Amino acid sequence: MEKIQVNPHLFKQLGESVGCHFRLLTNSQLKDSFVIHKGDYLTAEVSLFDSARDFRDLVLALPRHVHILIISPYCLFEFPRNEEMGEDYKLMTLPCSSSEMDLESIKYYLEVMERTDLESQNEWANNFFAISEKSKYLKFVDSETKTEAIFHHLSDEYEWFEQLGMIPWGGQQFVPSGEISVFSLFHNHPGIVKHINISGEITFSGYPIVNSGKPSFLADDRERIYSKLSSLMRGKIIFEINEGRLNPQAVYCDKEAQDAYDILKNLFEIESRYKLLWEIGFGSNTNMQAIEANRTPNEIYGHRNGCVHWGLGLTPRTQYHLDIICPNTLVMDDQGTVIVGGEKQAMRRTSAQGCPCIAA
Repeated sequence: MEKIQVNPHLFKQLGESVGCHFRLLTNSQLKDSFVIHKGDYLTAEVSLFDSARDFRDLVLALPRHVHILIISPYCLFEFPRNEEMGEDYKLMTLPCSSSEMDLESIKYYLEVMERTDLESQNEWANNFFAISEKSKYLKFVDSETKTEAIFHHLSDEYEWFEQLGMIPWGGQQFVPSGEISVFSLFHNHPGIVKHINISGEITFSGYPIVNSGKPSFLADDRERIYSKLSSLMRGKIIFEINEGRLNPQAVYCDKEAQDAYDILKNLFEIESRYKLLWEIGFGSNTNMQAIEANRTPNEIYGHRNGCVHWGLGLTPRTQYHLDIICPNTLVMDDQGTVIVGGEKQAMRRTSAQGCPCIAA
């Protein structure tokens, strides 16, 4: 495969490059895989690391001001604390060590980063929050199976996260950008779990992701779980959910999704916390297609007007974190206004030199 062209000047979330350095941090297995377009950067280089200690030493020694892109499929790492790093850096991470990643996918996601429309994402997110904050609840409806679930989202026990927009100095972002997500546990002691208050029926149908955490695991096991869950790309399962807890006995499962149902039942039996809905995510990147493989960046897939994903398990509390991306799920406010999913509504606008109703 030809070397992958990295064009940091096209990554809009970084802002101005004049007076800055750029560093691509990756693993030695990929040392000959990239070529960087320097543009207006003072320097633009590839730096290598293969252990968490190497990574820490490398990052702390980087020149400043610096824009950093991390692509590390072969090594898990932790970024130094803010007080050690200061605020003269901007960090982007292409998440690829907790699932699977190949060079073709890396190339694709870098291209997605180049064409990501930050203004459109910000507009979409602002609309999402403006409508949601006025609604008593959010309703999730599958456009094919007609399942419905009600999420009582107005609670200070939830924490909402945004991975989109410009990166400030001292800021970090997973890339490609484009996700809003909500969790219910970050205000609580690690030993306490409060459920996301959603009840009704939900449909699993779409693209799965299997992320593994720090505890020991075999890549073959992760791939085996993913291969079973991938049957959701062909079929669907309906689960009853009560205050964020799935009933492991499915309401409905078609034959195309039986493999996914079987592996989910195994996970529910081995680790009961997989029955909890830990996350509801809303992908907003409409400048991409989801790759039909186990790729973490798929979770920002925005379909045509945002796309819901359901999160089961949460590393490191559980061995795996599962995302089920469901393009057929709509999210509505309490008045029935669709804010996620379906077709984005737009008025047709045409530039004219005169009034179309008057003949020349």
